[in-house]
Amino acid sequence: MKIGKRTRLSLCQFLPLLGRQRVVLVLEKYDIPADEISGSWHNPLWEEALMYAVLGASDAQVTEILQELVRTGGAIRSQISPRYRYDELWADLELCLQLDNIVQGKDEYGREQNFFVPAEPAIDGVQPVDDDLTSELKRSELQGVDAILSMIEESANGFKAGNKNACLNAARVALETLARTIAVGRLAAHPGSFAEDKWGQVVAYLRTSGFIDKNEEEGLTGVYSFISPGSHVPLGMSDLAGR
Repeated sequence: MKIGKRTRLSLCQFLPLLGRQRVVLVLEKYDIPADEISGSWHNPLWEEALMYAVLGASDAQVTEILQELVRTGGAIRSQISPRYRYDELWADLELCLQLDNIVQGKDEYGREQNFFVPAEPAIDGVQPVDDDLTSELKRSELQGVDAILSMIEESANGFKAGNKNACLNAARVALETLARTIAVGRLAAHPGSFAEDKWGQVVAYLRTSGFIDKNEEEGLTGVYSFISPGSHVPLGMSDLAGR
């Protein structure tokens, strides 16, 4: 399974519930170096060392830890007081896993089982979508890329919080802003005209200027339509009349 950075960091928030000694044991069990964590029991930065250990571990190693945690969840929870500390951090971890397309397995009757599975088949060598998109945007050197990344983060946070409207709203603004930024950046070399607040005109310009083809235009329009219903956006290209 492909484990994204967000899930790894959520795991780092959860693991300290086990206590340092058991954290070291779990890491060593799956051949993740834990010297920086166990070397000094008075080191106040051991949780930072844990973060680097988990971020540096392979997908297979992190998956093994996650599978153990879900198998032994009852035993772990029984040792945590108050229980909500376990429940809240575990719920956050599960939501992050969902963003990585990973869910708890179910039996033939739909009852959850004590293991995680990909919601869809994973492809070796493929990064989680959010990590891949973030990396590409950072390499793009587009103007205003930080605002786009911020909206992607806000969309993910909306999903984690169970606020689907906020999730879709932020995703739409991110898509609008990215398309508009690319279109404006191409005008000097590819003359054309469009209203920056008209989604249809912007995406049509991207096609006529040779940045995307007709099928890609239709795909983007379909995605935009899918994430638009029920979302209230005071800013950005909210007028669909130009489609």
